[in-house]
Formats: sequence, structure tokens, C-alpha cells
Amino acid sequence: MQPSVGSRSQSISGGASVKDAETMFQLVNLYFTKPHKDTIAYQSFVNRNHSFLNNRNASPRVDYNDSITAILYGHHPRTTPMTQERLAKANYDRMLEIYRNAFSDASKFQTAIIGKMSLDELRPLICKYLASLPSAGADTVPAHDPNPYQVNKANLPQLVKGDITTTFKKKMATPLANVSIFFAADVDFTPRNDLILDVLKRTLSIAYTDSVREEKGDTYGVSVDFELDKDDTPDAILRISYNADPSRYEELNAIVYHQLQVIADKGPVPSSLAKVQEYLVKQYDQMAITNDYWNYIIWHQLDDDADFDIGYKDLVRGITAADVQQMARRLINSGYRIEVTMLSE
Repeated sequence: MQPSVGSRSQSISGGASVKDAETMFQLVNLYFTKPHKDTIAYQSFVNRNHSFLNNRNASPRVDYNDSITAILYGHHPRTTPMTQERLAKANYDRMLEIYRNAFSDASKFQTAIIGKMSLDELRPLICKYLASLPSAGADTVPAHDPNPYQVNKANLPQLVKGDITTTFKKKMATPLANVSIFFAADVDFTPRNDLILDVLKRTLSIAYTDSVREEKGDTYGVSVDFELDKDDTPDAILRISYNADPSRYEELNAIVYHQLQVIADKGPVPSSLAKVQEYLVKQYDQMAITNDYWNYIIWHQLDDDADFDIGYKDLVRGITAADVQQMARRLINSGYRIEVTMLSE
């Protein structure tokens, strides 16, 4: 079991074999009720991190990733990378205070348990180790505030708005152009919009495979990914990234932008859309028999009040070229475009 405290939430998660389930529940209970101070373990942790940080920036890739984060979020303090100086300011007593506060009231938490155990087997463990946890209870919730534990967006890093291109050079053992392009937009947080973004990502990936790797003979692939998060502003982010020979950077970069614009202008290639839909329907049958899939579904229900499973296949088959085209247009025209490129000296 592993506790976690982040900007958005705190949690305890993990797993165990069925025969060790009671030990798992005991650990959860102890992480809530008996966190203890271990200065020897803490100092060992700090020393290991000091050693790691001595060589942290040896790779140009680390500087590149740090630069991306700083540019995307305007050097927000919660996105600042760990340094020797920052680690030296760490205060163990303050950490414990934050931890104990985060886990002081179990009524703030929701629990999902997935695995090969019946409810009859689980019930005594839940009653003994979870139901007994300290809880302020519903009476402490102000009547005017139905959700006092909602994330305060004002404290979270927000994507910088604008049309931004940043290019810098770094000495590399193997000369490369490292390119990351971000588009973002406000999109309603729904399973359907999440699916449209997924289809856009996949049809765009096919377009890049055809135009960059096969037509241009480039050995590097173009990676496309997206996020849709209701606590972010904006909600949706599309990231396109690739590595290439520096001498071909300008040529390939033009193709990367062009292919997204083509989908925004004309929609995805019909055969690509059909291929993606067929794949997603087939993938669903494979994923729906795994615990990881149902963990994903249940947490969306708990955290987002959204069902990402019901009617999934019908949703996939109902996505049209116009839906994907509209999403591409929204991302391009939203006023969020950030490109960060690192070239070799």
C-alpha cells in the first residue's frame, strides 16, 4: 500500500493477493491512524535524493522536460523541479503535519475495491479496518457548501494562454531536434468528448505514420496524446511530439502542423476513421475483462460523476468525421498553441 498527497487529492492505493487481504486493510488503517516519525529513514531518503540531484541535469532531456513544464505553466511554483537548494529547505515536521491533516478525516475519502473476493468476504474487513477510521461526519459540512472538498482551481497550475514558440540549443551526444507542440481548448467533460479526442489522436497518428515515416522515410515516429480533465483550465490538451535529425526539423514541423490542419479543414480520412473505430470496439472486449479497466471506470464514476463504460461501443460507432473535424478546429482556434523545441548545438 502506498499513500500519496498531491495538489488535487490524497489517496492510499495498492493491492495484495487474496490471502493477504487482511494485511492490506490493516496497512490502510495504520496509514490513517498511526503515521510515525522515523528520522533515520527520512535522512536516508534525503541523502539518496541529494546524490540523485548531483547528476540530475546530466541528460539534456531533463533540461528539455523542465523547460516544457516551465513554459506551459508560467514557472508556477508547484511545477518547479526539485533542486539541491529546494531539498535543503524541506522540513520533516511540516511534512508530517500536512500528512496528518490530509488523512485526519476519513469521511472525505471514497473507496474502490476490485478483485476476486466476494462481498461476504470483504464485509468484515471493511467494517473492522475502514468503517472504524476517524470521521468528522456529515454534520461538519456547511449547509451552504454541498462539496467543501472540491479542488480549488485557483491554487493549481494553469496553462499559459497564447501563441508561443520557444527554441533553444543544448549540447547533445547524438544531435537531435526534440519538438513538443501543445494545443488546448475548453471542452465539456463528457465520455463522448473524451472519445472524440481519442479518435482524433489515433487518426492523426495514422496520418503522421503515412506522411512522415513512410512518405518521407524518416526513422522517427510522431507521438500524439491527449488529456481531458475537468479540474484543468482549459480542460483538453493535445500534445504532439517527435525527435528528428536537426537538418529536417523545419521540413517535418511543417508536415506536423499541416496534417492537423487537414483534419480541421476536411475531417479524418474515412478509412482511418473506420480503422480506429474497429480497433476501439475490439479493444473494449479485451479491456473489459481486466481489473485495471474497471478501476478506471469506477474512479471516473466516483470522481467525475461520469460513466465511461455504458454504451461505449455505440458511442464509438456513432463518432462521425464531422465530430473529429470540429474537435480539431476547436483546438486550433482556441488561442492555446505552445511549441517547445530543443536543438543540438
